[in-house]
Amino acid sequence: MTKTEAINEMIQTAKAEVGYLEKNSNSNLDSKTGNAGSNNYTKYWRDIMPSYQGQPWCAAFVSWVLMQAFGQANAKKLLKHWPYVYVPTLAGNFTNYANPQVGDIVMFKHGGIFTHTGIVTGVNGDYFTTIEGNTSGGSSIIDNGGGVCSKGYYNSNLPGTKFARLDWSIVAGQASSGTSTAADIAISMGAKGLTITGNNLNVRSEPGGQIIDELNKGDRIGCDKRRWVGSTCWFHYADGWVSGDYLDGWICEAGKWWYITAGYKYPKSAWKQIGGTWYYFDANGWMMTGWVQDNKKWYYLKASGAMAADELVRTGGKVYYVDKNGKMCFTDSSGALR
Repeated sequence: MTKTEAINEMIQTAKAEVGYLEKNSNSNLDSKTGNAGSNNYTKYWRDIMPSYQGQPWCAAFVSWVLMQAFGQANAKKLLKHWPYVYVPTLAGNFTNYANPQVGDIVMFKHGGIFTHTGIVTGVNGDYFTTIEGNTSGGSSIIDNGGGVCSKGYYNSNLPGTKFARLDWSIVAGQASSGTSTAADIAISMGAKGLTITGNNLNVRSEPGGQIIDELNKGDRIGCDKRRWVGSTCWFHYADGWVSGDYLDGWICEAGKWWYITAGYKYPKSAWKQIGGTWYYFDANGWMMTGWVQDNKKWYYLKASGAMAADELVRTGGKVYYVDKNGKMCFTDSSGALR
């Protein structure tokens, strides 16, 4: 992953949350609009620091986005503490830059105090755009609004506002010059290989090199390695190199499996149905096995990663039953399943 790719991963994670509304109470926290209210209940507090539920949550949103994108351990390193819940703490940990760059954490100042925060998603001269939690629409700074919004400002109109610049080398294998330092990464795959998702896909002699062939939608290839060059991950097969932006399929790397889709996307902290079977992927995108808890329900993932459904599960010397939706069943006092 390059610096550009890492920043884009954070921004795309934040964009997916735009439209989320804070809740009236501690229910329907995962719904974007359900149970909307003004009591500062959110899934971000639930996942970051449940004891703070009901408090202003702009910084918690930033923490949550970084955790979703890179995992909690890396988020802690990026923010230099964990969790980020109070803007002056971040300001004290970082150089306070006067001008923004894409990927910065903006720290808005009001009355001489940093009171609100968000993620910088774009910069065009004096104008910059953000995604912020606990805010509202419009062009003014709203430090205790009702949801996640995309916003834009002129920096010259915001005296005292500063920007924290994260150390992207923590999650990106590239030097500050913008060139990748990552070597070839060995990979393997199943019998079906990777499926091409677009027509007239160029096959090159080297990543970004001379065009030597082309592939079309539905073609399949078996790859043995991948390599980052700039912001593109290239995949090698017998006849040459192709861009990872047009591939779909399972990849085995360092003994673990992940699943790539068009646009070089992959599920993280999420379920995905593949070939009619459900799989779950952790915060880093690796396929999981064994017991997984999701929304207070337990599910069992077989050694293949496939979710068990409507069957008995024998593990750890015990026998369990999971229903047709994969949820582990319990018994009531009479012994009946519930």
